[in-house]
Amino acid sequence: MRTEDALPSAEDPNFSPKARSIFFHETFSSGLSIRQACAIEAAARAHPNREVYVLFSNPVTDYELKTGCLADLLQFRNVKFVRLHAAEYSKGYEIQSMLLNNVPQSRFRIQHTADILRILTLNKWGGIYLDTDMIVTKSLDGLPLNFVAKESENEIASAVISFAKDEIGSNVTSEIINEVGKEYNPLRWSEIGSRAIDRVLNRRCPKLWHSKEIRIQPITNCKDLYTISYWNTIANYYSDEGDALPSAEDLNFTPKLNSSLFFHKTSYKGELDAQEACSVEAAARAHPQQEIYVLFSAPVPDHELKTGCFAKLHRFPNVKFLRVHIAEYSKGTVVHPILLNDLKESRYPIQHTADILRMLTLNKWGGRSLESDMVVVKSLDELPPNWIVKQGEKFVAPGIMSFSKDEVGTNITNSILEEIFKTYNPNDRFVTGKKAIRRVIERMCPVRIRWEHCPDIGIYKHQLFYSIHKLLMKDYRVRNFQESFSFQWDSLSPSRRTNNSHYLSNEKLARRYCPSIYDQFRKELLGV
Repeated sequence: MRTEDALPSAEDPNFSPKARSIFFHETFSSGLSIRQACAIEAAARAHPNREVYVLFSNPVTDYELKTGCLADLLQFRNVKFVRLHAAEYSKGYEIQSMLLNNVPQSRFRIQHTADILRILTLNKWGGIYLDTDMIVTKSLDGLPLNFVAKESENEIASAVISFAKDEIGSNVTSEIINEVGKEYNPLRWSEIGSRAIDRVLNRRCPKLWHSKEIRIQPITNCKDLYTISYWNTIANYYSDEGDALPSAEDLNFTPKLNSSLFFHKTSYKGELDAQEACSVEAAARAHPQQEIYVLFSAPVPDHELKTGCFAKLHRFPNVKFLRVHIAEYSKGTVVHPILLNDLKESRYPIQHTADILRMLTLNKWGGRSLESDMVVVKSLDELPPNWIVKQGEKFVAPGIMSFSKDEVGTNITNSILEEIFKTYNPNDRFVTGKKAIRRVIERMCPVRIRWEHCPDIGIYKHQLFYSIHKLLMKDYRVRNFQESFSFQWDSLSPSRRTNNSHYLSNEKLARRYCPSIYDQFRKELLGV
């Protein structure tokens, strides 16, 4: 184990940050990822006359300081790296015992440690705290000494906060520290972070989210943003202004249990391309009596809904568009901390988000989940309520699947969400999808992937859902009777075309299964 530590100590009497310094805390590793380094560089560039401190809870060696991201950041004269020793750093505070004894046993140890340390830091010296996924886009100097940000109408976003060492800031941070000590719950992810801050501020401002002493800066509807959470696509700190979609968290949103079809769109923009719209149209045509939901993780403005693919799909009465606010959508679930915290480190944030949200949706309401490149060619109603598709002898193909709200389906989706929580690895592309599903199914049907005999869940061959080979006759006419249930649009994309036959397959199938989108967006759809 490495014991060498090249950083100066934050507990050294000579360590005395200037007023209004900017602080980042790294409580997990002894280095910085490229994304974290980007956040620190942005803060340093926006505030050349302020000190920007990164406080590490783990030792950093001299070698690490001279290489990679750390070496690059030290070229900025205002960037400082300091080592924090939690036992010494918290000495004299009543929450020291909790930090050293209770938090290490927490289900969310790293997050809870960071929540406590950020408030201790602001209580000691005053200044601005930023999470390591917050990208500053301009100077924060125009803001008051004491400010916090709202993530929603009822929640504080603790990723960017400022409390000065004046009477107001000192009193507020002391109250928050006391609140943390009284209310600590090791099983609740945000209990000592945003919720503790929220409780203290609500006591100070019991009726209005406004105070002459503390400025509540509403990030989610602020036109003049000061920071963006660029890397954490889950937090959605970008403006929601102009979002025209109803919320999937609304109590009035009640999909029919087990019968709906769900698509998730988790990219940064609230839009659909022609191929995705083709998939939605095909599902709607194959299931005219069932609701087809497209759930967006990004806002969709009103003008977008009235044009292009959206306008075409709106003509289908069973197609519905909704907005998912991920923090609220996942609240109370085992994967909530992954979506709001661990995904910051993911190499595959969009895919991991989509995998988790698909399973959450099936766990909430039951039904069928489809990736946006899956084109349905006939009704899925003849299939059992719980089924998956296998890929080869060892893998699951999670692009299309069904789990109901019956006992079997609920147990499976609960188990898969638990599996994701236990095994999450930000560097593994498939850890939240096919690998998690496979492990759970294998525990149900342990006979070496001979899943055909699994009594509670249907397991189908890949060719019935992903291949186009049985869909067309030799002259490229679409067969009237289809054995297959769907195909994957990817297999028809222009990038995979090697000859004219692929183009003809593409055109014939698009014309048959999504004629509305084909008629208006043929060139985009076919890549011509």
